[in-house]
Amino acid sequence: MTEEKTNISATPENASSAGENAPAEVSNGAAALSEELKRLRSAIEEKDAEIKHLKNQLMYALADFDNFRKRKERELQFMRKNTISEIILNFLPVIDTMEAMEKNLSDAKAEELVTGLLGIKKKFAEVLSDIGVREIDAKYFDAGMHEVESVVPGDEENKVVEVIRKGYIFEDRVIRPARVIIARKKEAQ
Repeated sequence: MTEEKTNISATPENASSAGENAPAEVSNGAAALSEELKRLRSAIEEKDAEIKHLKNQLMYALADFDNFRKRKERELQFMRKNTISEIILNFLPVIDTMEAMEKNLSDAKAEELVTGLLGIKKKFAEVLSDIGVREIDAKYFDAGMHEVESVVPGDEENKVVEVIRKGYIFEDRVIRPARVIIARKKEAQ
């Protein structure tokens, strides 16, 4: 008994069937490629959006860092001014003492001492000036610059009559207000 081998693909019916399947396979392959292309484009768009988001985050982080740096510089300047102001405040009584001595030492015997003290006072005032300290102008009362010791009758309202203790400014900050006596006009009756 011999078995017949049949070649399915060799029959005319099968040959036409294989030819009909070829366009369907190409069509299915093209559809699969189209779907894959859509998926890849979608993935690229997602990655582009992620990159854009990360770039924005980086820009915000850089801006935050720049603001932080500027804030720290301002804080450092503020601390520097406070430190210098405290040091200056500690030296001001020396000038006050020298000015008090200047008023009380007018003896001929003390002339050399007075000259020496005036030289020290002048040098100390120069040092303060060199670092940015200046005396407060005391012509007319200014609540931000002066403390009123007392009030006396006078011709001009708020005119400083006498400076009891000089005041000083470092850069734009009052270190110590001037203590003054001011004039007030008498009210006409």
